[in-house]
Amino acid sequence: MPTKKTAKKKTKSRKPAAKARAKKSRKRKPSSKTRRGNAVGQAERERMFHVYCDRQSVQHVSRVCRRSHVTVRKYKDLDNWDKRLPEVKRMARERSNEKAADKIARQIDNCEEIQEIGMEAVRVGRFAGINETTKDAAHAVLEAGKEQRVLMGQPGERVEFIDTLQERYARRRKKAGK
Repeated sequence: MPTKKTAKKKTKSRKPAAKARAKKSRKRKPSSKTRRGNAVGQAERERMFHVYCDRQSVQHVSRVCRRSHVTVRKYKDLDNWDKRLPEVKRMARERSNEKAADKIARQIDNCEEIQEIGMEAVRVGRFAGINETTKDAAHAVLEAGKEQRVLMGQPGERVEFIDTLQERYARRRKKAGK
């Protein structure tokens, strides 16, 4: 009977563990598209600046944006945050003033409309289609007038009344002191 030769399977020789680890730990050359280390994109830099505008603290920015304080300080210096901050605050103040002026103008318009409706109600005897008394319409006209004066920066009756009370109190204190 013929004997069969058994073929041994060739196995790849294993590399020593040290060589395998050394191969894995080799770093690839970074391409121009990959970010390295703490590199931060422009959008992230702007976000850090906006956080800095709210509260001028590098530690606060590093906590909120989850970056090291060294990185935050680096971009603070590179982007001149301290020089940009007054301009940003000035622009925010201007926008806020414009919004406040628009709101006051709308409120004054509302007061004028209430006065017109109230005066019409006094003439006709009914208040805005509701069976209210002429007294209620006159009261609405007076209150809208007071509010309008206050919105325009003029003193209302209450302010004048307080001034009068303060003068009387001052006179009484002088008489009591003599």
